[in-house]
Amino acid sequence: MTRLHQLRNALAEQGYDAFLATVRSNQLTFIDHPDPTSVFGGLPYLLITPKACVVFPGLWVSNACRDLLTRCEVITNELGDPPGHEQLVTYLKKSGIKKLAIDVLGADVLETLSKEVSTMTIVSEAETIRAMRRKRTPEEIEMLRKTAAIGDAGIDAAFSVVRPGMTPRDVEAEGVATMLKMGCERAVIAVVTGPSTQYLDSGTDYRRTIEVGDMIFMDISISYKGYLGDQTRAAIVGRGTPAQHDLLEAVRQSFYQVRAALVSGARAQDVYAIHCRNMERKGWRKYFYHHISHGVGLGGSDAGPSINATSEDVLQEDDVISCEPGVYVPGVGGARVEDIIHVTKDGPVPLTRTAIERIIPI
Repeated sequence: MTRLHQLRNALAEQGYDAFLATVRSNQLTFIDHPDPTSVFGGLPYLLITPKACVVFPGLWVSNACRDLLTRCEVITNELGDPPGHEQLVTYLKKSGIKKLAIDVLGADVLETLSKEVSTMTIVSEAETIRAMRRKRTPEEIEMLRKTAAIGDAGIDAAFSVVRPGMTPRDVEAEGVATMLKMGCERAVIAVVTGPSTQYLDSGTDYRRTIEVGDMIFMDISISYKGYLGDQTRAAIVGRGTPAQHDLLEAVRQSFYQVRAALVSGARAQDVYAIHCRNMERKGWRKYFYHHISHGVGLGGSDAGPSINATSEDVLQEDDVISCEPGVYVPGVGGARVEDIIHVTKDGPVPLTRTAIERIIPI
């Protein structure tokens, strides 16, 4: 059963006449097209009825949608036509739809619909749709496995060229080129290196040259046919100091513990606490700033659970999530290790396969 059929069956069971999607990940998941990222990045509105996918592209991608979304009804928009939201209102007024499910709709459009189509009941089903998408199909798992393999190749290529005197941009270019050649539509590598507190993605100076003794980690983010890839590996340039090796090993060992805890039924707070305790024992808790995990899937991270300081999520079978503990200690360096993990009935299965331990010769 395709995702589109699954959605239509769920809508019928709940008595809905249609579903209006504005969130890109939902549009990519449910639109009637075998490879939607080859056609569009996202639309203002996608209306899914029992028999049709109706696209309201607005002006900028109207012609492309008309020509390429051949399985959909496209409400084209030419210069001088009403904007997409007005076309949507006009369509719904004539549609006869009585009960409409939505994901996220702007307050102004929602208010207009409520006034102009007063006989229509509008209900947010964002969490229901998220729950549906959260349980990955075998086909989606296979796509995520392919995405992870591209990320692995990019990390391997980037680490293979690291030498003192290069800039982070030099290294990034090698890895990004590798991944783009393998077919992904977007590729970024944050090559994070530098002194003390600059061991955060936002603090990297890409003009700085890599030096002997630097700690370095590479965080990749790619999109392959709309699927998010997100992986990280860390190393030391040259021999490094005992303190740097202690930090790197502590992060790696914590990563293994956290990854092993990613099982169905695990509470996000319990998993998050594992890394926090490990860093506390080293005296580094205040240098761990971010989440442990987010969802990974078609369109981004929104369908999966989160593992962070406030999350109330509970893991379930067929979640696909990141696992990315790290720490960033001023005067020593920083490290992060990240895999894409499939939560199965038999436990966590890494989709990321590239080596965790890295040696950078000088």
